[in-house]
Amino acid sequence: MHLFHHTYTDPKKNIDVDKFLLEQVNLGHYPAGIMRLWESSTYFVVLGLSKKIIDDVHEQNCINDGIPILKRCSGGGTVLQGPGCFNYSYILPIGLNDQLSSLNQTTTYILNLVKDTLSSKVSGISLSGISDLAINKVKFSGNAQRRLKHAILFHGTILYNFKLPLINDYLKEPPIQPDYREQRTHQEFVRNILISSDELISLFTKQITSSEIDIKF
Repeated sequence: MHLFHHTYTDPKKNIDVDKFLLEQVNLGHYPAGIMRLWESSTYFVVLGLSKKIIDDVHEQNCINDGIPILKRCSGGGTVLQGPGCFNYSYILPIGLNDQLSSLNQTTTYILNLVKDTLSSKVSGISLSGISDLAINKVKFSGNAQRRLKHAILFHGTILYNFKLPLINDYLKEPPIQPDYREQRTHQEFVRNILISSDELISLFTKQITSSEIDIKF
């Protein structure tokens, strides 16, 4: 994989560039695939493709505090982005690995890859719900994907130093919840893991086999 390690100052660019990279790989560019790593220095809300502000977001709080509300091209739930939330994206040709041939196989394959990546620093990780990573049924990573004819985008978050009380300020309790959540509040259901940003970058970049790329976007 090539590495694209860059965070834009514009929250919308941070969301839209993943779709752009997916389209590039779908056209046959970067046949080894791309790993993108980034972390926003500002807070913003991102809805999954099918999610609605009225269901998921305390919209007036976001307006009052100047928190942008955006929508991404992939499915999954609504999240709050910001400092202490590490983001990774795998943008891969579907033909790169047999495990990328279906949505469910892709989820299992990449979540196990992330789990193995973290295992030297974080123990007790389990695959939970549809596409979460958790420790003792407490979530620290949410993930989503988008599939085109020839390429997939699988991206996720890792909470490691996030101000967890802010989630309740800007996000409602989701109307659709995984069974393992057991109706817990945001603060009961999510956690940070004990790891640094530098350690996360080091662990993920060990997967890189090709040169780092510079995207004009």
